[in-house]
Amino acid sequence: MNRKAELENWLQELKETIQKMQQKLRPELEQLDHLRKQLSYVNELLLTLGGQPSSTIPDTSTSGSSVVWADICQEHGWTVGGDSAHRVVRRKSSSLHESIPHFCPYDKRRYP
Repeated sequence: MNRKAELENWLQELKETIQKMQQKLRPELEQLDHLRKQLSYVNELLLTLGGQPSSTIPDTSTSGSSVVWADICQEHGWTVGGDSAHRVVRRKSSSLHESIPHFCPYDKRRYP
């Protein structure tokens, strides 16, 4: 078998494995998404009442960042477009942005 065929077979195996894993994890991922939306909703309610919201639950992926700004935008229905999702959160809700523990390269400071 030539190298191209080997790579194509490997690619197909990887796709099938990922698809099976996604199907297996779907219920847990849907529950996690629901819980994150609830957390965001309660945080927004606390903010409107003058309370101190909790931080966003860290993402445990290996991306190196504990904040997934695109997820926050999606949860709030904010369009990112060509902008940075981090900047969109900062612009749309400064109080939410400041409540999330992270180093902000735009403000050049650590929150909170």
